[in-house]
Amino acid sequence: MNDQTPPTDSVPPHQRRPQPPLPLPLPLPLPLPRANASALIYNGSGAYLLHLRDDIPGIWEPGSWSLLGGGREPGDRSLEETIRRELREEAGLDIPDLAPFTVEQARSSDGTTVPIQIFAGQWSGDPADLELTEGIMLHWFRPEVLPRLRMAPSTRDLLRRHAELLDTGHYASASSTTPTRCPPPTKGDTTMHSDPWDTWDTVARLARRFNAHDDQRGLDAAQQWTLQVLKIAEETGEASQAVIGVRGTNPRKGDSHTWQDVHAEVADVIITGLVALARMRPDDAAPYLRRQLTAKAAKFLPPPSPAQVSPLA
Repeated sequence: MNDQTPPTDSVPPHQRRPQPPLPLPLPLPLPLPRANASALIYNGSGAYLLHLRDDIPGIWEPGSWSLLGGGREPGDRSLEETIRRELREEAGLDIPDLAPFTVEQARSSDGTTVPIQIFAGQWSGDPADLELTEGIMLHWFRPEVLPRLRMAPSTRDLLRRHAELLDTGHYASASSTTPTRCPPPTKGDTTMHSDPWDTWDTVARLARRFNAHDDQRGLDAAQQWTLQVLKIAEETGEASQAVIGVRGTNPRKGDSHTWQDVHAEVADVIITGLVALARMRPDDAAPYLRRQLTAKAAKFLPPPSPAQVSPLA
């Protein structure tokens, strides 16, 4: 304030200039959940790439054969980024098509339970050509050899389950991008055939593609999520327009759509919503939707009988 500037209190209220509002504080970023990620890597012969860890007391599973992986760091936006970073840092390994396989619960030395997101991917290289920065070595092992190796029982069981899926043709590799026609079931056959266009695997690939596109445009996560949710509203509007076209309520357009058009537009709404959920919750979109569906269904449906509960649920 100088001599020519009267104090604010001396200026009549009707002569005071309005002050611009103070900017709202930016929201603090939410902390990332603590979790680990591991890679279940297999080749075309059905062998698994295992990592022999250092035999040092105090580390996780010392002197054991295990999967490559590690813990999530602050710069990792998803557990997929975590496992890709770990593979690069530990072995200089890049597997283009990694897909979520399952979530395992591991128990640490202090007794706490740690969730581990397992990603599966196919690779057929020579581990001797990799530059291993941690542990002793990497080696391919066939499933029948696993009982003779020193490893955590949970890891052995995980590999056994994956090998069974491969043997029965019920596991589609994430690298499978060519649609194939499933054989028709024979009489009395209730087996679920493998589908290379598995719903959540396809949704995850779409989410990754859209994330990469928006990353190149310089959009942060909140901006990307906002635009994706607005896309749901756009698709819902198109479904509504299709219904108007079926009913012929627009005198200018008349009967411009069929119910088949409505079905297609509703499917677009669902697909867009699934992609939005996968982009916002890349690590647990499928189980999160399952929990939400279970909670919603409980309001309208009686609880399922034991015979109705799927053993795979």
